[in-house]
Amino acid sequence: MCDRKRICMSLCLLLLAAQALLAQTTSTITGQVKDSSGAVVPNAQVIVREQETGIEPRTSSNGDGYYTVPSLPPVNYVVSVELAGFKKVVSAEFKLDTASVGRMDL
Repeated sequence: MCDRKRICMSLCLLLLAAQALLAQTTSTITGQVKDSSGAVVPNAQVIVREQETGIEPRTSSNGDGYYTVPSLPPVNYVVSVELAGFKKVVSAEFKLDTASVGRMDL
């Protein structure tokens, strides 16, 4: 029974360590969407394109125009915003560093 307990405890510690490592190696992109007059734009579709793979996580801006896309690998990205009645906006390509929070207001 003691060996079984040790193995279980070791596996739990290993899983916790892996989770902590993952949290330290992924990054987040956040920002706020505003129109040309400076008013916030809620419910805009925000697309975060990973340049190397073409993967495009999507989210929407909240009632205050803010969006957040977590758990991203540290590579190059382009962020675009779309909403009916507005012109599509696309950011310049930028590098997201390891364990960082990149800010892209559009």
